[in-house]
Amino acid sequence: MTEKNEKIYFNSNNVLITETKALLSGKPYMVENIVSISLVKSVKKVREALILSAIGIILILIGLISSASIVSILGLVFVALGIFNFIWANVKPIYYIKLNFSDNNIIAYSSEDKKFTQEIIDALNRAILDKTDIPV
Repeated sequence: MTEKNEKIYFNSNNVLITETKALLSGKPYMVENIVSISLVKSVKKVREALILSAIGIILILIGLISSASIVSILGLVFVALGIFNFIWANVKPIYYIKLNFSDNNIIAYSSEDKKFTQEIIDALNRAILDKTDIPV
């Protein structure tokens, strides 16, 4: 999988970072082509929570204006789902590793384990720094 004398920066849970390659989620990337790396926290569930809550508030207002209690109850259900989604998004966020290349950006890896994801990023940064021979 790696050349005989190739330095390994990280090797755990099907993630391999060497001085020339990064194998993330089963896909190989050349370290020399990576311009920068960033850790991104998922905001999708937060967005969903806000949308559900907004729909709920609108339904509650419509229900109050039209005196339709079933619409108000439905609105309350949407608000409750929105609140639950918001809490869940902060309890169990998903962290993504975004690789930036000169011509595009790729989400190369995702995990709920922030510490593990940060270890991968640190290994990738060490590999890039060693490749460019910049003293730290």
